[in-house]
Amino acid sequence: MGAAKPQVWALADLFSDVALSDADAGKAVLGLALDSRQCQKGYVFFALAGDSTHGLRFLSAALAHGLVAVVVDDADIEVNEHIRDRIEASGAALIALPAAAKQVGVVAARFYGNDAGDFSVIGVTGTDGKTSVTSFIAQSLGECGVTAGLIGTVKWGVPGHYHMSDMTTPDPIQLQHYLFEIRSHGAGIVCMEVSSHALDQGRVAGVPFKVAVLTNLARDHLDYHGTVEAYAEAKAQLFSWPGLDAVVINADDDFGQKLLQKPTDGVNAVSYSVRSPSDCHAEAVSENAQGLAMQMSTPMGRIDVQSQLIGDFNAYNVLATVAVLQVLGLSKEDIFAAIRATKPVEGRMEKFTSRIGPTVVVDYAHTPQALEAALHTLAHSCAGRLWCVFGCGGERDRGKRAQMAIAAERYAVRVIVTDDNPRREPAEQIVADIVEGFSSRDFPTVIHDRREAIRAAITGAASEDWVLVAGKGHEVSQDTQGQRTPFSDRQVVTQVMEACA
Repeated sequence: MGAAKPQVWALADLFSDVALSDADAGKAVLGLALDSRQCQKGYVFFALAGDSTHGLRFLSAALAHGLVAVVVDDADIEVNEHIRDRIEASGAALIALPAAAKQVGVVAARFYGNDAGDFSVIGVTGTDGKTSVTSFIAQSLGECGVTAGLIGTVKWGVPGHYHMSDMTTPDPIQLQHYLFEIRSHGAGIVCMEVSSHALDQGRVAGVPFKVAVLTNLARDHLDYHGTVEAYAEAKAQLFSWPGLDAVVINADDDFGQKLLQKPTDGVNAVSYSVRSPSDCHAEAVSENAQGLAMQMSTPMGRIDVQSQLIGDFNAYNVLATVAVLQVLGLSKEDIFAAIRATKPVEGRMEKFTSRIGPTVVVDYAHTPQALEAALHTLAHSCAGRLWCVFGCGGERDRGKRAQMAIAAERYAVRVIVTDDNPRREPAEQIVADIVEGFSSRDFPTVIHDRREAIRAAITGAASEDWVLVAGKGHEVSQDTQGQRTPFSDRQVVTQVMEACA
């Protein structure tokens, strides 16, 4: 994305709180790495514990590049005398930091100059809607002539310089590099998805969040957090971030209500809702031929909004966007025009039509709440039968699988259960867990091959039927037994519909 380079730092300046020898203090730092494979001459290597391995296991490979320093956690029992001797013998400095994993982002922010206070980050967290809200805010700012960066599940960058993303929130060094690149393209505002994992692991340390947004909180990631309470605690960190100017919170969400009841200490708290009283309230939500229409009551007065979006649940995403734009000081007229021009995100309630086949919608819905919301929306538009193709990810929260089945059966007439990133878990076990949630084991059709499942739904549906293909959305691979193979729901849907035309 551009050829901008960060400044070269002296080791003592980058780690100003660390006592270094005279020989080490002036060493030039050319880069940072958490992965030994990314190390180069003049780099600092953070040799820290990961989810399944430890950076110190790859110390020899990292040192071979000619490091200036190795950073370890000062409480890490893996750092023995032998390790210390190897590092010092290589000529690299050994730096021990307390809670080092939580400091990587701060060091990276300093290295890339992202701590200068010359830009703002809007952080959006929640179980559902993060990608849509960040995209809508960035699009809206662009419509108003403001260059805004975007970092999220689908892509990162600025308009004209977008790149595919690997995860919702990247590792702290990569994240700070993204912010640096975005700033180098003239963006003074960055819209960023913030995952619970990133907050819990300290990946966003050093990010200058100025506005924090909550979409909602529903069951998800319990395989990692263990309990909904721990999941909520991770999310809550964003709303007490140092330097926040404003928080924008869904008042219809139970967790949102808890956040709104907390003291704000001078931070501007803005609420939005469809049902509850709030600062930005949707008084009427309807769908027409153009998309979603809303009448909103805001501190700026009444706003009538027309958008190209489908799904009444998108009302929340639009409300959050409007609330943020208001916080940023945009006029009512600019907000109206910006929302009208906002386009759906790929793989988010994305509609595919053909001359003779059914209407197919591809969506990222992979939680019970999101699947139910998507199906509820389509049920109101579907003149025929509503079909649903979905699965659940392997090595993730097993408890939500049966709940996904309940949501599917509530609205869909025909359901096909299929594979969706089974990872190293047996696909048969995942499907069995899902099927347990149906009122009858005979209700769903099981087709493990996802391509065949999609084909069966589209070819089996009548022209007046609608088919929801849920779970993967924008994703372009299927993870099976540790192997990622190219796979895109959007591409398969297009291919099947073209073959049927």
